[in-house]
Amino acid sequence: MKKLLGILVAGLLLSGNAYAETKLGCKYFDSHHEAHTETTTTYLGEVKNPLKYITILLDMENKKIIRTHSPDTYGFAGSKQKWTDGHISWFNKKNLKNEKKLIRVGGTLYRYTGKYIYTKETLKYSGKPYDKQNPLKVNPFENLSITWKCEAKKKLF
Repeated sequence: MKKLLGILVAGLLLSGNAYAETKLGCKYFDSHHEAHTETTTTYLGEVKNPLKYITILLDMENKKIIRTHSPDTYGFAGSKQKWTDGHISWFNKKNLKNEKKLIRVGGTLYRYTGKYIYTKETLKYSGKPYDKQNPLKVNPFENLSITWKCEAKKKLF
């Protein structure tokens, strides 16, 4: 019985590391916004009113992004994640059939530089797939990118 109790207590003491999170504090760095037509690309300047500071939570042991920043409703929820030695990224896409738009959003955290880049690409489409008379055409409509510089936050005990 004493051995079982000892194993239980030791297990509880060591299990705290299994839920360890890495918290990153990120400050606004740069952004750009572009609009496209069939023949031209127009630079619209910086993104208006980006958040100046965001927090990202990572589960390093399980290689999961717990929380990150996405300034719109097409963002992080339900996204696919990819972890490599050089970067951690997520991406998602949404097809708005009634508006004939495809929206692709994503975020990439570069592990060596600490930069987190959020991107949103809106594409307009016309036509139908596999229709020779009216083939599907996909054209860029709008792009935006926001960059933050991130640092690990220290825990205080």
